[in-house]
Amino acid sequence: MAAILQKYKLDFFEPYEIRRFERKKVKLGKNEPCHCGSGKKYKRCCLDYDVVKYGRAIKV
Repeated sequence: MAAILQKYKLDFFEPYEIRRFERKKVKLGKNEPCHCGSGKKYKRCCLDYDVVKYGRAIKV
């Protein structure tokens, strides 16, 4: 593998140099604006739908 990297003049990264990017999931509060963009509170808009579909309030 090192020979291939040298042949094509590519850099080799150690495993500790490669960072994993993870999206932080935030639980929506019932009084937060809804994630669908309607402008309504989450509890008045999509909360019931999410509970039926996922069995709980969702994390965005």
